[in-house]
Amino acid sequence: MLVCILGPLLFLLFINDLPCASSLLHFLLFADDTNFFLSHKSYETLFRLMNSELILVNNWFINNRLSLNVSKTNYILFRSHRKHLPSTEGVLTINNISIPRVDNARFLGVHIDQFLTWKTHISSVSSKVAKNIGILSRLSYLLPIHIRTSLYYTMVHPYLSYCSIIWASNYPARLKTLEMLQKRALRVIVGCSYFASAEPLFKSTNILPVKQLQLYQTAEFMYKYYNHNLPSAFSGYYTQVAELTPYYLRSDANFRPSFARTNTRKFSIKIMGPMI
Repeated sequence: MLVCILGPLLFLLFINDLPCASSLLHFLLFADDTNFFLSHKSYETLFRLMNSELILVNNWFINNRLSLNVSKTNYILFRSHRKHLPSTEGVLTINNISIPRVDNARFLGVHIDQFLTWKTHISSVSSKVAKNIGILSRLSYLLPIHIRTSLYYTMVHPYLSYCSIIWASNYPARLKTLEMLQKRALRVIVGCSYFASAEPLFKSTNILPVKQLQLYQTAEFMYKYYNHNLPSAFSGYYTQVAELTPYYLRSDANFRPSFARTNTRKFSIKIMGPMI
C-alpha cells in the first residue's frame, strides 16, 4: 500500500480559500473539521443571514467538487439562560437539506454547550477520570509511589489540564466533582486513608489542584502574549495601560481588564487574563 504524506497538506491547501466564500461568517478550520460562526441580536435576522450565507458556502463546495456530510452537520444556538426563543423555531438548510439543532457538540475534544456552562464537558471529564482512578487504585499495591505518580500524569492529569484555561474558569460548584476525584487520586498515589487531608498531599506531590492549574495556565497564556509568542490571531487582544494615557505610570505594563456584564463573560480569558 502506497501512503502519501503530502495528502493532509494538499487537502489543507485545497480548502484554504473556503473562508473567502462568505464575508459575514467567521470560519474555524482544523483539517476536515470546519465550523462557521455568525452572531446577531435579532433571532429572525440571524437565521435569514445564515441561510443566505450557507448558499454561498454550498456553492463553494459545488465549484470545488466537494460534498458536505450533512448527516454529521448540526448547529448550536448560543444564548443566555434568560433569552427565550420564539415559539416558531428557525430553520437552517444547506443544499435544501435541513440542519438539526443540538444542545451541545464536541469541538477538538471539548464539549461545548449552548449556554457555555461547560457542564457536559466537566461531566465527560469526570467520567473518564473516575474510570482511570479506579484502574490506578487496583494497581496501586503493586507499584512504588513514583510509578503511581507517573501513571497519574498519564491517566488523569491530561483530562484535567486539556483546555482547562477555558472550561475550568467556572463556578466552584461545577468543579466540585473533579476536585473530589483529584483528591481521591492523590490518596491513591500516596497510599493514605480515604479521610486524610488533601492539602498536604498536594504539597508533597507537587500536584496543582484543578483551579490552581487553570490559574497557572492562564498566567502562562498571558506571559506568552506579553512576549509575542502567541499566534497572530491574538494580536491586539489586550490593551496595556500605557496605550491609554500619555503619562508615565508604574502600571504602564499592566493590561487593562475589559468590562463584563455577565458571569459568562467574566469567566472568559479576555477578562480573567488581565486580572490574573
